[in-house]
Amino acid sequence: MSRSARRQPSLRGTGRRAGAESSNRAVADYLQSHGYVESLDAFRREATLTADSDADKKFAGLLEKKWTSVLRLQKKVIELETKLAEAEKEFIHGAPTRDKRSPAEWIPRPPEKFSLTGHRAPITRVIFHPSWSILASCSEDATIKLWDYESGDFEKTLKGHTDAVQDLAFDAAGKILASCSADMTIKLWDFSTN
Repeated sequence: MSRSARRQPSLRGTGRRAGAESSNRAVADYLQSHGYVESLDAFRREATLTADSDADKKFAGLLEKKWTSVLRLQKKVIELETKLAEAEKEFIHGAPTRDKRSPAEWIPRPPEKFSLTGHRAPITRVIFHPSWSILASCSEDATIKLWDYESGDFEKTLKGHTDAVQDLAFDAAGKILASCSADMTIKLWDFSTN
C-alpha cells in the first residue's frame, strides 16, 4: 500500500450510514407525530438514536415526502413503460398503433389513384425523386420511365441500356439518377438541366 493511500482516511460506508441515519430520523419523526410513543422508544433504542430536537425538526415530514416522491416516480415509470411498449409495437409492425384500427385498415383501398402503364416487360424497381413529384421506374425492357406521380402523367423514357435495368437511385440532391443494368453498365443521368 502506498503512503498516500495510508494517509487518507477511509470514507467507505459513510454515505450509507448518513442515509440510514436520515431514514431512521424520518421514521422516528413519523412515529412521534402519530403518537406511537412506545414504538418510538423501542425504535430509538434499536436504531441507537438520541433525542436531538434540532435533528428531529430537520426530518419533520420527510417520510411522507419520500413516500409521495416514490408514488410520483412509480406513476412516471408506468407511463414511460406504456409509451415504450407502444413505440416497440409501432417499430415492429411498422405502422402507428391504435387498438381500434385493424391492420386491414392500413392497406390502401381500391380504386388506385393512378395506373401507370408503358413498360413492355416486368418492372424491376420504382423510386421517388427526393424533391420533385417524379417517380422513376426501370424494367427488364431496358428502359427507365419517368412519371409525374401527382398527375399520373408519363413524362419521359430514358434509353441507353441494352439489357434489363435492375436498379435505380437518385443522389441526395436529386440532380443525378444512377441506373445499373444486366448489360454490365452503370449509367448516370443528369437531372440538373431538366
